[in-house]
Amino acid sequence: MLNVEEGDDLLSTELNEETMEAIEEARSGKYAGIIDTSNMENFIKSCE
Repeated sequence: MLNVEEGDDLLSTELNEETMEAIEEARSGKYAGIIDTSNMENFIKSCE
């Protein structure tokens, strides 16, 4: 069983730096746009 105390930051010890940066970006509320999944061509265009 994992012993977790208040204030422990488990994410910073278990995830790599790139993952942590992605989490922080997501938490910031920055809008990334809309991904169109109606068909493959639109999907690729919406990811550019």
